[in-house]
Amino acid sequence: MRIDVGDDGIAVGTIDQDGRAANVIDQDMLDALEGFVERVLTDDTIRGGIITSGKSTFVAGADLNGIEASLRQTEQPDPETQFERNFSLSRILRRLETGGKPFACALNGIAMGGGLEIALACHYRVAADNPRLIVGLPEVQVGLLPGGGGTQRMLRLLGIFQAMPLLLEGKTIPAAKALELGLLHSVAPRDQLVGNARQWILGEPDAVALWDQEGYVVPGGTPADNPKVAEALAGSRHVVLAKTHGRYPAPLAILSCLEEGSVLPIDEALRLECKYFTELNNDPWQRR
Repeated sequence: MRIDVGDDGIAVGTIDQDGRAANVIDQDMLDALEGFVERVLTDDTIRGGIITSGKSTFVAGADLNGIEASLRQTEQPDPETQFERNFSLSRILRRLETGGKPFACALNGIAMGGGLEIALACHYRVAADNPRLIVGLPEVQVGLLPGGGGTQRMLRLLGIFQAMPLLLEGKTIPAAKALELGLLHSVAPRDQLVGNARQWILGEPDAVALWDQEGYVVPGGTPADNPKVAEALAGSRHVVLAKTHGRYPAPLAILSCLEEGSVLPIDEALRLECKYFTELNNDPWQRR
């Protein structure tokens, strides 16, 4: 990650992994992202941070080859160690979100999986005004769920009704639709993305995530306070079981994340999400 600090005190972190056509989330990227976040938060001369990409896409998601290799290891670490390893991205993003300085994400291209999770944790999200730019959380299609806060931030932005199809089917949507839904704050010409994010930071020095604001409620309610939400979750679980006969656990785990996470404080909900993610990693069907 290249880091450039402007005269206005705003740091731009540009993700550009050597030797890869697209950025993917691996340990090197996690280390670089954590280093950038800590520099922004601990340097008194820096007012805020912008995360963008030096490639034609933003971040394509997790390094699936690395995940597959870890799943096929004969000896696996104990569950506590696995959990902490899997919680790495979520921990870094929560630090970004609650550190007391504004962060913006300038999506110059496709943002999938963990790439979108990075964006959702930023206080402001602007994407290039390009009909080919799509975003999504497709983890269910490879038997997993978003493990970097994706289920919890999406449900808190959209509500359970709108989040369910995106998560259960791994749908991708264009930037214009993401803006309409509220996953993005703005779109701009590609060459103006960083400038747009910079202007937002200058005007919002005390940005706080929506779900950390006093009085926040999940849009549309939770199964604890809205019977229609409870009915929708139960109906979706019935449909998933009818289709999969219980042999494909990822959609059921996603439903559990939505149902249980919606009634928990965000920090507890993120750990709940990681628990289900770790369970899916350990599922025998993943290791065939």
